[in-house]
Amino acid sequence: MRLATLLISILLATSLPASAAVPTADPDAAAEAEIKALELHLAKLLVSREFDEYEKYLAADYTRINANGVVETREQVLAGFRASTGEFSMQPTDLVVNIYGDTAILTGILTVVTAQSSRVSRFRKVFIRRDGRWFLVSLQGVTLPRQ
Repeated sequence: MRLATLLISILLATSLPASAAVPTADPDAAAEAEIKALELHLAKLLVSREFDEYEKYLAADYTRINANGVVETREQVLAGFRASTGEFSMQPTDLVVNIYGDTAILTGILTVVTAQSSRVSRFRKVFIRRDGRWFLVSLQGVTLPRQ
């Protein structure tokens, strides 16, 4: 009985492909550059209040988890943007992109400055590629403590 269990264990262990054990990001410098450029473009659209254009890059089921942990839908996020007033600047930095086929994970730092305050956040975004275009599917950000 122990021999049968041992043989089955060996058979199962050797039948799994090595790549299935630990997936890694695909090296794709072009896609990484596209995502970084898109992130900078999206920030410019928000600063210039071009929300209709920004909306075109959001997946239909886009969600954002804000700094307070609240999950917001695409419609809620866009309504919040459109209701906002005042000028601000927005600078994404320290961008790191990992590509997994037609999915991209972007991590970075975002500095937002208004006339009254400034805030620095760490964020993670998930993009998907459909018909050659990248769409933002999910965003989560956390405010970093002041240093």
